[in-house]
Amino acid sequence: MSAADGRKRVFLACFPEASARAALVRWQRRVLARCRARGLRPVAPAALHVTLLFLGDRDAAEVEGLLAATRVVPAAAPPFLVGLGALRLLPSTRRPRVLAAELDSGGALEALAAAARTAASAVGIDVDPRPFLPHLTLARLRPGSASLEAVPPPGPLAFGHVGLYESLLAASGARYRALWRAPLAG
Repeated sequence: MSAADGRKRVFLACFPEASARAALVRWQRRVLARCRARGLRPVAPAALHVTLLFLGDRDAAEVEGLLAATRVVPAAAPPFLVGLGALRLLPSTRRPRVLAAELDSGGALEALAAAARTAASAVGIDVDPRPFLPHLTLARLRPGSASLEAVPPPGPLAFGHVGLYESLLAASGARYRALWRAPLAG
């Protein structure tokens, strides 16, 4: 839910195309069936995405600036395929909070993330200085030990859109609402 003061929790992201999402969900289920972790909470199929840039809670003026500035991001890459790589526990294997899959897009995700950073900086928003890590979160888990078993991933998955999204937090998990969404045009 948006904050009572009118702030919105926003991020730029790529979501898989419908056919890619179906293959991804089937793989996610197989992975989670073999994962042993405390408090495993799968990411809902509609919420599977790649965050290019998390922007946090922003007021109305900042959101308006982001709506205008970030519309250049889709030009940074054409539609692309993403290969799923190794499973990772993030932020570390000692203190895992997230089960994710590494991603290889041949540099397309990195180009989009760089364009997103540039656009946000252009409207005066400080961005996280850490390097972009292309990954897709499959599940959240309680801190503690976890064990993973490799599951062969599906073939490359199609990504063809990018957008600015609002994260609506609820007890049942986050839902995402597109503030704008456009096809990649690189």
